[in-house]
Amino acid sequence: MADAAPLDSITDYVQGLERQMTELRFLLEAPAEISTSTTDLSKGNDEEVEKLRAQNRKLEYRVK
Repeated sequence: MADAAPLDSITDYVQGLERQMTELRFLLEAPAEISTSTTDLSKGNDEEVEKLRAQNRKLEYRVK
């Protein structure tokens, strides 16, 4: 029974990562209509998407 607590915390951690990845996928796949069409905001959005993709890659690597 002593092993149950670490396993539960790992399971909770992985489930948290899965929720974050689901949220990231939603943000990355969101329809273009949601974002504004101005160039400055578009550039900022592209930078933010790249940051989120980098975070996602790091999280996927940690899970493996």
